[in-house]
Amino acid sequence: MKVKSNKIKDIRDHYYNELKKTFPPHEAQSMLEIIIEDLVQISKMKIMLHPETRISESELLKVHFACKELKNHKPVQYITGKTNFYGLDLEVDKNVLIPRPETEELVEWILSEITIEENLSILDIGTGSGAIALSIKSKRESFNIAASDISKEALHVAKKNADSLGLSIQLIEADILDKNSWSGFPEYDLIVSNPPYITDAEKAQMQANVLGYEPHQALFVADEDPLLFYRIILEFSERHLKKGGKVYFEINENFGAEMISLFEDFNFIDIILKNDLSDRNRMIRGKK
Repeated sequence: MKVKSNKIKDIRDHYYNELKKTFPPHEAQSMLEIIIEDLVQISKMKIMLHPETRISESELLKVHFACKELKNHKPVQYITGKTNFYGLDLEVDKNVLIPRPETEELVEWILSEITIEENLSILDIGTGSGAIALSIKSKRESFNIAASDISKEALHVAKKNADSLGLSIQLIEADILDKNSWSGFPEYDLIVSNPPYITDAEKAQMQANVLGYEPHQALFVADEDPLLFYRIILEFSERHLKKGGKVYFEINENFGAEMISLFEDFNFIDIILKNDLSDRNRMIRGKK
């Protein structure tokens, strides 16, 4: 290491210049601030006010190895082991996707359409870290919310998040593609899912931090059947969605029209295709 000293200002300047070789300046700065605050407990404000603060050799090594991982495109959330989603601090690891801002928009849309008084039962299919289920529960604590996933490891992460937040949700290990598992589910007022929707053909467009570290099982679907999970979940909803209930999905922006047709095939009404803040078709809902 060629850091000038163990003063926090010198450490910041050194690793900022290193990260700039791989990332745009604003991204390099943002990630470095997260790393320093999480691993050394020194905030951006403290760096500004007390730039001469010195850190120990062990703390410097933590920053060094974290920045090395960043340069290898490991997501900063996996390095710190946490992320913030809809105001909640969530644990994340290699077994779960890092929840995205557009999924927050999906949660916001759902919450805007349901009142506290409705006391609904909700199922989140493919919950991962529990982000959708827990964010809804945090705003509608009286609701009965279940969250399913095929991955035992993902459900372990979701449980840790539920416990740390003091939120009670039912966790179910199940492969939604296995229709034999459906009998264990009751009926729900609302079903939501952010299933795998990136086609294999789109892999070439993905960033290295996603391809190299996030679970492919939760991301990708075969080119031959890109709507597989949506079709199966809508079939599932024929048995497990109450009359008048709704299904919400996050979707691949390239299949908006196809998703509308799919909802129509299953006799849904009041179908709405909704754009995200970047004006892309990213959400859809239908009513039975």
